[in-house]
Amino acid sequence: TKYILYIQKWVNEIYPNKFIEEDFNITVVRNVFDSAEEHVVHDILKNKFSNVIYNQRNTENTITINHMQPDWFVFTDNGVWVVEYFGIAPQEISYNNAKVDYYKKKTLSKIERYKTMKWLGKIYVYPDDLKKNFKGLEDKLKDIV
Repeated sequence: TKYILYIQKWVNEIYPNKFIEEDFNITVVRNVFDSAEEHVVHDILKNKFSNVIYNQRNTENTITINHMQPDWFVFTDNGVWVVEYFGIAPQEISYNNAKVDYYKKKTLSKIERYKTMKWLGKIYVYPDDLKKNFKGLEDKLKDIV
């Protein structure tokens, strides 16, 4: 943060009052969505449903359920759905790497915990669902009623 303030001060001397601190803090933008793919999924959800909340992580408004922080909540007249984007499908992981192995275990654990929540609708989105003009995602979203 001290570097951000230093850069802001320096630029402000050249262009007085044209920029604010957030203009220099890339994490402000980067933390809105965890990935470009999540941003795409968000836009599709918002275009299809009127009551969509992106559950941004690490904020005072982050919602935690059963020790999990779902990516999205979709509220319908018939109930609440969570939509999770998993950047790697667990069944596609065939090599050993500590970080990838951790992600796989976390994904499978999350899915198992969701299974216990019978009252909640669940949609799991994987990279393949975004191919072919988002066909897989569109097909899965048909389940939300």
